[in-house]
Amino acid sequence: MGKKGDKRKSGAAPSDEPAPKRQKQSKGRAEAEAEEEEEVDIQALEAVDVIQTKIEAINAQEAEEVARVRKKFWKLKDPLLQERNKALEGIEQFWVTVFARHPLTSACMSENDLDLMLHCTSVSVEEGKTPPDFSIVFKFSENPVIYNKEHRKNYTYRSGEDSEEGNVLIEVDDIDWADESKKAPFLEALDNDEELATVLKEDILLDPLPAFLMGAEEEEEEAVDFGEDDESDDDAEGE
Repeated sequence: MGKKGDKRKSGAAPSDEPAPKRQKQSKGRAEAEAEEEEEVDIQALEAVDVIQTKIEAINAQEAEEVARVRKKFWKLKDPLLQERNKALEGIEQFWVTVFARHPLTSACMSENDLDLMLHCTSVSVEEGKTPPDFSIVFKFSENPVIYNKEHRKNYTYRSGEDSEEGNVLIEVDDIDWADESKKAPFLEALDNDEELATVLKEDILLDPLPAFLMGAEEEEEEAVDFGEDDESDDDAEGE
């Protein structure tokens, strides 16, 4: 039997270490765990970076292959596009009608633009040596607006350090205006708007016929209605 009065308290024995020392040890463990987590994060990022480098290498190969295929098929299309341009020259006011009717360009065309495009005989695309580089070439008949018979806009896509100055380098021929007051805003807008030029290349110039025919039926119907109204008026006057 234990001696009377010999009583013990339950629970963990109190630490003999001072409270500040215990706090310092706890802080040290937290810092060690944080450093370990940071080391794990760095290792994970390095692993991702290695994988990303491999992906970019494949992307570069893909771009080269796409450029090679584009160049191959452009050679097949180019003679047909030239043949089409010659055929379109026989359609009076073809290009001014296309630009006036297409939803993208119609909103941009001023009276000066329409006056200039009345004399446009051809609009074509030329692929650059390194796709997706391209040029848009406008050709004009003799006219009182500009002296140029041809106007070229070149779009070169930059890569590497050059891309810091902009993704696309746009170089254009100077326009020799016969009358400065007749400057065409749309033609000059293409000097600074690569997106507009790309849509022009891949939508309108790829197949300009839908734009040319757009609204033609409505115009014919309006002309017919107008003619019928005239006949009705004549009949009314005769009565």
